[in-house]
Amino acid sequence: FATGYNLLLGQAGLLSFGHAAFYGIGAIATLHVMIAVERGVFYVPLPLIPLTGALAGLVLAFIAGCFATKRSGTYFALVTLAMAELIHVIAPSWEAVFGGEAGLTSMRMPSLGLGFGSALEMYFFVLAWVAVGIGGLWYLSKTAFGQLTLALNGNEQRLKFLGFDTYKSKVLIFSISGMIAGLSGSLLAITNETANYTLFSVTYSTQVIFHTFIGGQTL
Repeated sequence: FATGYNLLLGQAGLLSFGHAAFYGIGAIATLHVMIAVERGVFYVPLPLIPLTGALAGLVLAFIAGCFATKRSGTYFALVTLAMAELIHVIAPSWEAVFGGEAGLTSMRMPSLGLGFGSALEMYFFVLAWVAVGIGGLWYLSKTAFGQLTLALNGNEQRLKFLGFDTYKSKVLIFSISGMIAGLSGSLLAITNETANYTLFSVTYSTQVIFHTFIGGQTL
């Protein structure tokens, strides 16, 4: 979660107070898929289910980013906070989607010859996806777009003068960061086999900021 947030804050210089929205939506989307698999509606191998959370985080972050990135600085931070708090407020009463105050619960189903019932299996399952996420972010930082992300943090006005569309770039960065947050929420949901509306609270948005600062923002 923090490495994805570092892309936004540490590299692009965009401070978001509402990243819990993408973390939570990744967990909720994952549990809906797990429930469907448990009921036999369709089959998805458990190792691929985290892609559901990543996709949900990506879609929500893209929608939110289209609005939030029109502002900068404090206004950007407040817009992201407002979006996350909106979901946090409506989630307990939208039982069909968020499961009400109790949230959603499902069981991990055996997949690809593995039961995914032991702590050791889940440890390596989560470790593998963490490696994929961090590896992808590392690769992105070495690309031309990754260098553009750093330039946004350095001098956005100069990029505009050079002809770059900084608005679209910020939307894309915000979306990728939200996708990693959704992947993180998905791993949490699979591990705990439950999630509720509290994941959307400002507490989680604040925690990831602290984790990023304490861990050290990387460029």
